[in-house]
Amino acid sequence: MGAYLRNDETVRLVVQSESYGPLRYESYPYYVNDDTASFTGSHVQYADFDRKGLSKFLNHGRPASNIITGFGQVADTYYNLAGKLVGPRTVDGLTTTGAHFSNTDAAGNWSVAELPTEADWLMQSLCSAHLEEAHQWGEGLGFEDDIYITNEEWITCK
Repeated sequence: MGAYLRNDETVRLVVQSESYGPLRYESYPYYVNDDTASFTGSHVQYADFDRKGLSKFLNHGRPASNIITGFGQVADTYYNLAGKLVGPRTVDGLTTTGAHFSNTDAAGNWSVAELPTEADWLMQSLCSAHLEEAHQWGEGLGFEDDIYITNEEWITCK
């Protein structure tokens, strides 16, 4: 989890949620790469809060819905380990272009015990994820933009 000032009026909270898709239960799907591919499983999402409202939240007696100004998935562009955009899964065989390699072998063969029924791919555990802010060590030092870094821990059980 991480939070940062998105702008002078907005605090953005970034959080990841764990789900193992068809290995346990499938979460609702989310779409990436101009809606050409979809994922179930773990999510990284954000909620935007009105900064002034958030500063008074614990004392105002109203629901948090009054200060939420937006929410959604953090990323909408996904690349695979080959540096290619993740694309749709080929249902009846190899996914030779755009495979999400934690779900397939290098040739594109499905390698996880269960196929997702709600999406193309399964995003597994995102342990050790964290937010790095732009220039966190001073002007020109660190990342140029805010970045949420995560690795996907996966198992292949087929």
